[in-house]
Amino acid sequence: MLIILLGNTTAKITSSHGLFYDYLIHTFGTDFAKNYLEANENAIQQIYHIIQDEKIECDFEWQDNFVYTTSEKEVIKIKNEVTSVNSLGFCAELVHDSSLPFSILAGIKFPNQAQFHPLKYIQGLTNCILKNHGQIYENTKVYDIDKKENVYCVKTSHHMINAKYVVLACHYPIINAPRILLSKNVPRSLLLNWLHNKF
Repeated sequence: MLIILLGNTTAKITSSHGLFYDYLIHTFGTDFAKNYLEANENAIQQIYHIIQDEKIECDFEWQDNFVYTTSEKEVIKIKNEVTSVNSLGFCAELVHDSSLPFSILAGIKFPNQAQFHPLKYIQGLTNCILKNHGQIYENTKVYDIDKKENVYCVKTSHHMINAKYVVLACHYPIINAPRILLSKNVPRSLLLNWLHNKF
């Protein structure tokens, strides 16, 4: 497995990424949205088990995650998101009090999400990889990834690396998807279309 790590991370581990699932269902279909949700939920569990198995001290805590609004015109979007998420088999909840130090009009509660100290976690992962005879390379710029049959071809400035698995652990894609300059964030619809067609 090739893991590409970049900085500028956050400390939440959640399947909730704003108001996203209603959009996924209407743009890519229920199966796509459900697969996306299940992949995120499985990732949370996998991170938890890695922390337990490798005894990584990273301040891991189970927490609920909230997406909320204080705008009357956004309430319907929250309600639609709750309906969409629940239609995928996940138990999201419409709330009007998130225990925040200010009032909200509506919110969606994702239970059993988590938070941790990401740098402590990455340090623990690093130790685990090295302990199991893995190798870590820094200062290597990856500029493209292609898939040929069952192998990913990772192109760097000086080499081509073939790997069965590749994990892009960065906030925004490091590859030029969808073939436009990434000087600004790629709109979600363009990025998802590219990912759907590429992989």
